[in-house]
Amino acid sequence: MSFRSVRRISTLAAIVVVTTSCLGLRVETRFNADGSGTMVMRMVISNALLEMGEGDASFDIPLNRKDMESAFADVDGVILVEVVVEETEENRIITSIVDFDRFEAPLGANDSPVDSARLRVDGETTIYSLNVGEAKMTGGDESPIGVDGLDEAMLSTIQALLEGYSMEYLITAPSQVIRHSHGELTEDGRSVLLVLPMADYFALDEPYTVEVVW
Repeated sequence: MSFRSVRRISTLAAIVVVTTSCLGLRVETRFNADGSGTMVMRMVISNALLEMGEGDASFDIPLNRKDMESAFADVDGVILVEVVVEETEENRIITSIVDFDRFEAPLGANDSPVDSARLRVDGETTIYSLNVGEAKMTGGDESPIGVDGLDEAMLSTIQALLEGYSMEYLITAPSQVIRHSHGELTEDGRSVLLVLPMADYFALDEPYTVEVVW
């Protein structure tokens, strides 16, 4: 699920506010030394939010196995290994696993969950970067949802609806991490976990870039 999709979903939430409209995302990216790797994507979408989006053309995140297969169908260098869909009373949970031969490959998927991420080599080091967040959604020409934007009351309402849901990114390197700009380094020194509550995502004063170097 890309940040563009998150913005579209927030627009739905602003128009039709219900107390259980929530979503969450966790992306685990494991790199091999040659730049290939595996990505595990786990989306948690509330059933109420799914009902809100039925028939809405802007609600275009992958919602089932067929959607995931379609998202990666024409992407060279990516193999969709597995898709598991779980249904609970409150949420639909979609877990997808893809193998890639180069990191640029999954970025080409429709609504990639890491469409703002980049991987580059600088001498003997490799640098992973990910842009996080949008300008605070309170209106103006720069607002992600248009000139009218969200007033503080609506922003607070959406934050309350998203309480307990988060965007999580786990980046695992093939060797020891030399430095990282955000998140927590795991005990083995090879993974960095960034957790951003969805409620905070819409209230960031400034977007920022996460870097992990190994």
